[in-house]
Amino acid sequence: SMKRKQIKKQEKQELREVSAFDRPKTKHEQFLSFAFQILQSAEVSIYTKKRTIEILKNIPDDAFEDTQQRAILDILRTASEFALTDKERFLNYAMINGPMEKYNQGKLRPHVIAHIYYMEAVPFYELFEQIGLEIVEDWKKKKKQALMDILREKKEIGYNELLWLSQEVAKIDQFNLIGENTVELAQERFLAKAAKPEDFAYEFEWLYPDFIAKGTINLFVAPPSQGKSALALALGLYLLEKGAIEKLLYFDADNPVSVHVQRRIHELVQKYQGKLFYFKGREIETAQKFQKLFLDSSVVQGKILVIIDTLRAFVGPLDINKGEVAENIMSLFRKYVADGEKTIIILHHVNKALAQDERNLRDRVKGATEFLDRADVAYYIEKKDDNKEEITISLTNIKPRIPTKFKLGFKINFASWSLVEEAEPLSSEEKQFIRAVHETIKHFEQMKGRSPNKYQLINELTAKGWGRNQSVRLLEKFERKFWYVSYDSLFNQLVYKVKNETTGEVGEVGELGNLEMTRLSEMWGNSPQHHNNGSKKGGEVGELGNLDQSKLSGENRISSDFPSSPGSPVPHLNIKNTQSENTGEVGEVGNLEITRASGESLDNSDFLSSPLTLKNDDLDELIENTYIEDAKEQFLRETIQEYIDEYYRRNRQYPILDQVLAWCYWKGVKEDETHMYLTFSPHFKLTPDKLRPHLIVVHPADVNPDPLQKFTDISALKAHNEQKKQEINGIPKQTLRQGKAMSCLA
Repeated sequence: SMKRKQIKKQEKQELREVSAFDRPKTKHEQFLSFAFQILQSAEVSIYTKKRTIEILKNIPDDAFEDTQQRAILDILRTASEFALTDKERFLNYAMINGPMEKYNQGKLRPHVIAHIYYMEAVPFYELFEQIGLEIVEDWKKKKKQALMDILREKKEIGYNELLWLSQEVAKIDQFNLIGENTVELAQERFLAKAAKPEDFAYEFEWLYPDFIAKGTINLFVAPPSQGKSALALALGLYLLEKGAIEKLLYFDADNPVSVHVQRRIHELVQKYQGKLFYFKGREIETAQKFQKLFLDSSVVQGKILVIIDTLRAFVGPLDINKGEVAENIMSLFRKYVADGEKTIIILHHVNKALAQDERNLRDRVKGATEFLDRADVAYYIEKKDDNKEEITISLTNIKPRIPTKFKLGFKINFASWSLVEEAEPLSSEEKQFIRAVHETIKHFEQMKGRSPNKYQLINELTAKGWGRNQSVRLLEKFERKFWYVSYDSLFNQLVYKVKNETTGEVGEVGELGNLEMTRLSEMWGNSPQHHNNGSKKGGEVGELGNLDQSKLSGENRISSDFPSSPGSPVPHLNIKNTQSENTGEVGEVGNLEITRASGESLDNSDFLSSPLTLKNDDLDELIENTYIEDAKEQFLRETIQEYIDEYYRRNRQYPILDQVLAWCYWKGVKEDETHMYLTFSPHFKLTPDKLRPHLIVVHPADVNPDPLQKFTDISALKAHNEQKKQEINGIPKQTLRQGKAMSCLA
């Protein structure tokens, strides 16, 4: 009978221990379980563990009425010393050594610690702290109730007893579980929310190099019928073929059935079965259905490309101009790509405002700015050329959050849905404009002997029928691609030059390309043929560099910018370098000969009627004899000569170019005309000032502007300086202070 009673008692105890796992957990058990999970977790920050340890030490022992729970609290307090430094030692004491000591003391049963340690709990500090505060509140109520019971039992209470009771109540009310350093703990709690190194354990991957990155939101913006849908579909199919993505989800709420038939969508779905999923019609006929279907697609696993066609259909009747609407919509897309495996392409329309240049294309995005701000990359799409078989599309990057290409283009073939990238596709209008600019610059150089500035180039283009604003926009757009801006030091202005397709520059001596005499005058009219018989760099005529005769120095420079008499025949000339083996270097140009194509030589008198042969020594005489002035040029010569003479009489030096231009402008002649006349006139010369090389001095052609050049030795120069010093010493100081001896000082 005794044995049966003992066995029955043991069975009841085991049943009680087993059922303990199924019963609802108390606050105290949840508190201890959360504390253990937090201290042993590797995902919890060190700040959170410090706060957990502090709460374990601060919580009152008598808040735990169960002795076994109090024993586990003591074990966790002791083991917490190793939680921050040695996790293995912490687990060893918390689960083995500590429980064994309490078990030997009869304070702990194994099933209790197993029940607490292995209960399903997550290392969630906020919930742990909340439960701890609730336990402390219950403890405060019980402590106060016990003190009130003491007051009721005693009939008479002395002053000292009443004072003690009031102090105990105050201590209970002032007890703080978290501790006094609440500001520091709040700071640690905030810092613990920062991302950890393991949160960045993912690799950046391009789906299409320098264009579409995995896990990004891409916005394709364009007016209607510019090829947005065709580009997005062709791009998705291209990525499927390359294996960059596993599935393509196309949500089409914009295109009608006729477009589906024309693009043979049914054939594409059949061809890419299991990879291409096309949603249209009733599934997304309303914005509510569209959004729900999109959110449901988040369950699709793998590398996914999602195309939203279009954003207007996705938003629905909501006002897309409101920032809160745009923010909510873009937040859905941002959560969708948060895992880094899904990529979104959103097709969007533009507003009615017209962009004047690429910098204002951002203003064309329809709706609130949050659509563009929250996107990772945004492209403005423009159709260049299209026909029934293929379409050419240009893309301009208007939101480069990640390093993507600024300009790129694609050619899409509708028969095979192939996608071919192009550097930058040009429309037929742009091609015509580029051709017009090239022809204008070359013609200007042949006729004027120099490259045009922006004002002159735009005027020439306007005369050919191009709009002024259109010309300005396209000149800036294709600068450094088909032409470039250079500084002309002689005329002190920025000029436009054609860019050579081979070398990237034009006008430099010795570079390979089409040979043009850019300094030939109007006398020769159309460009003659030129042969470089002595050059080793280009055997054929068409491969020679652009020889700019303005680069030639000394006697070898051809000052040939002079007008010819009307109706004179154009000589058929060959220009060759008879000595140099390298036409590209200026200093090595030898005697320049002009001969008839047949090789015969003629006299100077026959120049205007037949081909001729001339040496460099005869060029100056030839130019002077053939220069014919008109009435305006004669007026300019007299005006400039009068001004130079008067200026030299007063200042004993010659004026600079800007002063002469200003004087002639006051006389009614434009600066460009005066500048052109001074450049090509045989009566005047433009020479850099010796003391101020950045200034150009205007002087008669037969006068040396530098008086010091007449001295050939040092002794003569010293004698000249001594004479000037004596002249200065003889001038009164008052006169010197008034600045009347400046010519002598100079």
